[in-house]
Amino acid sequence: MAYTKIMPIKDRTHLQTSINYIISPEKTSNQVYVEGFYCTPARAEKDFEYIYNMGTKIGCIKAHHIVQSFTPDDKITPEQAMEIGRKLMHRLYPDHQYVLAVHIDNGQVHNHILVNAVNFTDYKKLYATKKSLESLRKISDDLCRENGLEIIPPDSKLQKMRLQASIDAAIERAHTFDEFIGIMKSFYYEVKHDKYYTFKCMEDARFMRMNSLGTAYSEEAIKKRISGEKIRNQSISVYYNKQKRLSNRAKLKDTIRYALKNSNSYDEFLHLLKNEGIEIKTGMHLAMRIPMAKKFIRVERLGTEYSEDMLKLYFANRGEYVRLKNEADQTKIQHLAQNAEYNKYAAVHNINVQIRMMNALSEMGIDGIDELKAKIEELEEQVNDNSRDMEIISERLNDERNYIYAVRNYWRLKPIYAEYKSIKSDADKEIFMLDRQQDVDDYKRVVDTINAVKASGKFKDTASVKANIKADEQKKAELEEQRKKYKEELQKCRLILENLKSIGLAEEENKIDAEEYTYSSHHDNSR
Repeated sequence: MAYTKIMPIKDRTHLQTSINYIISPEKTSNQVYVEGFYCTPARAEKDFEYIYNMGTKIGCIKAHHIVQSFTPDDKITPEQAMEIGRKLMHRLYPDHQYVLAVHIDNGQVHNHILVNAVNFTDYKKLYATKKSLESLRKISDDLCRENGLEIIPPDSKLQKMRLQASIDAAIERAHTFDEFIGIMKSFYYEVKHDKYYTFKCMEDARFMRMNSLGTAYSEEAIKKRISGEKIRNQSISVYYNKQKRLSNRAKLKDTIRYALKNSNSYDEFLHLLKNEGIEIKTGMHLAMRIPMAKKFIRVERLGTEYSEDMLKLYFANRGEYVRLKNEADQTKIQHLAQNAEYNKYAAVHNINVQIRMMNALSEMGIDGIDELKAKIEELEEQVNDNSRDMEIISERLNDERNYIYAVRNYWRLKPIYAEYKSIKSDADKEIFMLDRQQDVDDYKRVVDTINAVKASGKFKDTASVKANIKADEQKKAELEEQRKKYKEELQKCRLILENLKSIGLAEEENKIDAEEYTYSSHHDNSR
């Protein structure tokens, strides 16, 4: 567990701003990881106000903003984070309305919880004190232990994380720098100002400069951010107060992370990289070159999370991206410890296969292995139904064509048969049949076909039958084209499933070749 903090919200405007921020679709995978307790998240400000007005209305605090963050080593999923957030509120504030949102946009899962300051049982008010903060952290730590997550005591790194998160929240609410300082004080920070602004929270051992957090946290940068300007954060050396020197690979990673955070699509991401001066080469491999560098660097060599497939997955399915990134990091740690070259290669190969397959599923609109298996069953049934329909149309076309053939040949063969019937002598008939046996037999078959059709009432006239033939031929061509598409999609789905089976993500089942799966073979097997 990295840290848990609570910040008071003192007016309705700040409350609505906080609600809009924590339920942002970009941060919560289109609000998949958002829920409200006795309130509707989008209109929680009004829902909170209704209960708040039933209290004493003493004091200005309307709500409290809890941030519950986890260390990257925890590899926690959004679903786990949401469940921990629910349990935290159930144990600590069971009688308070709240909005819970899990943010996954920056690759590190963390909870934001907005709690009504007034409870809905006796309408008493909640105040954020040192004691309540200690209770919050104790229960949060207990939940982490129960879920096998790491508990880390406060240190300078966590102090930086707390200060950075508090500054970001204060910037969102402030209109001036003086107002920003006032909000930081309302977050229970002590503020000193000599040459630099320094801050110290109640659980911190010492003051910390805000400009030590990076280039986006200097006094000048914060003033620009308050005015709405976007400032890119980069690490600095506090001693020299200059940007730290980075390798070309580190600079490229830093720029890619910045572009991901500030883009809404893969194309927009590439465009932003170009605006940052990055040259991009596409083809068999995606490669990039930073300004003034001599060589291009393949992005896949920067790490699994920077591969082309993973970068695309970041925009296609953010939750899956975070899960796979965490899984890749964990796999890398495990296999580095084992120091087995083959195992390292196999682990990276498995992750790459998984990424490509999940991207393919996202493109097809399929979410997960269970949906993939259901899709395969659906396509098998469609191929089956399609083959059956084609058989029915083929049989009908055969009858229609036989009838047209019979009608045409009836008039051609009728004179020959009439001549045969007019011969009186059996000897002459035998001589006649030497040359016309086939025609006479064909005429009899033609007559039988026409009589059978008339008796069945199937066809009215040759014109309507010809029209039926044309319509059925067109329908059959459409079914053949449809069947081809079904089979191609079925083969693709089966290939994805087989790849997932090969890396142990799906259970082995009986394999069926899509090319052999037809209506006829299906029924032959059933017999």
